[in-house]
Amino acid sequence: MRGALRRLGLMCCVAFALAVPGAAIAQTRVSAALRSTTIGQGESTVLTISVQNPEGSPGMPPLVLERGLSGAGPMVSRNMAFVNGVSSSSVQFAYELRGDDPGRYTIGPFRIKVGGREYVTRPLVLVVRRASELPARLYVDVQPREPYVGQLVQVSERLVQFAELADAGDKAPPPMPGFWAERFSDIFEYRGRMDGRPVGVVESRARIYPLAPGVATIGRAHIAVATGGSSVDPLTGELTGGRILVLHSDSMPVRVKPLPPGAPEGSSKAVGVLTLSWALDRGHASQDQALQLQLDVRGLGNLPLLPTPALSLEDFEVFASAVDDSFAPPGELAAGRRRFQWTLVPRRSGTLRVPPIPYAWFDPAAAVYRSAALPELSVEVLAAAGASAAASASALPPVIAAQAPRPGAREAWAWCFALAGLCVGFALRVLRGGSAPDPLAAERATQSEWLRAVGFTRGGDFWRAADEAAAWAEARGQQVLRLREEIAAARYGGVAPAEDDVRRRLVERVSEALPPLRKGVPPALRAGVAGAIGLALVFLAAPRGPEPKLVAAAARADQFAREHRIGDAEQGWRNVWREAPGDAGLAARLSHSALAEGRRRRRPPCG
Repeated sequence: MRGALRRLGLMCCVAFALAVPGAAIAQTRVSAALRSTTIGQGESTVLTISVQNPEGSPGMPPLVLERGLSGAGPMVSRNMAFVNGVSSSSVQFAYELRGDDPGRYTIGPFRIKVGGREYVTRPLVLVVRRASELPARLYVDVQPREPYVGQLVQVSERLVQFAELADAGDKAPPPMPGFWAERFSDIFEYRGRMDGRPVGVVESRARIYPLAPGVATIGRAHIAVATGGSSVDPLTGELTGGRILVLHSDSMPVRVKPLPPGAPEGSSKAVGVLTLSWALDRGHASQDQALQLQLDVRGLGNLPLLPTPALSLEDFEVFASAVDDSFAPPGELAAGRRRFQWTLVPRRSGTLRVPPIPYAWFDPAAAVYRSAALPELSVEVLAAAGASAAASASALPPVIAAQAPRPGAREAWAWCFALAGLCVGFALRVLRGGSAPDPLAAERATQSEWLRAVGFTRGGDFWRAADEAAAWAEARGQQVLRLREEIAAARYGGVAPAEDDVRRRLVERVSEALPPLRKGVPPALRAGVAGAIGLALVFLAAPRGPEPKLVAAAARADQFAREHRIGDAEQGWRNVWREAPGDAGLAARLSHSALAEGRRRRRPPCG
């Protein structure tokens, strides 16, 4: 039985071997290509060295460039396919090349050893045009160039256009490691002249603050623009035609100087041209009333980085502090304000004093430390048990008699005003900024570029672009495995399916790789609704004064209390409370009256 099974298995193996033809292995080929053979000064292109069907692992080709070019890489990718009984594989080495100086450069030839044999690519020619020939330039500038640690620095990103250009959607501000950065301002445009030619300038600015001494490098910003001939597709809304030009700014080293030694007492982390002031919210209070102490730091400096100063007072309980900021719009070099607030409760009565706190900062304009000369503050605090003769003669404690009732009054609702401000601010922002930016703008620009490449190329360029576009669509969830196999067969296996049919199917997959652009509520409608809500909240939050009729009734009840007509006084207070509940003075009077009534009932009989 076992011998029969072995013979049956052997026969199956022989039949399978006869049914499957021997796999052929294509020959090894080495090639080099540039994505763009002509670039502008400061632009980049990609050099790709491909090894088709290597026998073993190919050695990494060294990149030797002429002066005037710079490069980075390589990024290595490997691919393998099996089509129509022919196996194929490839290894690609991708280098990024940047044209620093104009000229005509020869790249290569490259020598690569594969399987003990040396292969040589053909030399390539790269032409770098002068920057003056480019339709635009991108600059990043900082002022000052050698700041102190913590000093306010303004960074400007400036696009100078010599011709009309369109935004291609891909842009990024410069990376700024080593800095605490605020957000960039909205862009603003103006006209000027450069190299004797009229130019249009689009600029955006931000405030940044260096965090440590040494050399901090502001990286390269980039922006993609579309040159002449571009248009907007009426069906998709995407940019088509023309040429996509990616502009890069130069990186910029910034030498950050340390703060000099010899900082005075009370030195904070403040750096700038500053002024200080402080004050109490009032000059008189009772011992059971809280006071507000405010310290304002104003000027041009690193106000967002300032910590709350330490405060310890002998005659006051100091409670949690708060910070209130008022800064200039993003990117502007204008004075701002940071306010520190503390709540103080007196520990005793009398004339209490608040000694000035030491506060020092560094002035980078004069390169000296400065100290604030804050005045000593004082407040008259009355004892909570002190009272006038009239108050003592009444049935009310002094602290209650001193607080006149204000029935019907209402303080302003600060939280409601804050909500109103947010609504109005949102409305103004919507009116100024229009619709929210599309978060997939960069991806849509890439999608448009792939659609353009697939739609307008033919032959070998089409199959190469189709392979890369299909890989992009597959990375975003599209099912293109069958399509990629057909493309690979056309590129490497010599089998050429219908090019138009592959183009049509690939355009469908690439078009569906990203969700359609949604249209939201019109900005004018959103702004109108938010503004109306804000105005309604302002009306609701406004303070309200006491009602004169109820104030007079409460005053009559207080007079009854001073005349020791406690029953009449309590009835008057209750009547006013029914008309306008919630007043703190009335609540204190009614509570004291109830406590006094309880004490009278518990008092033992005389005799």
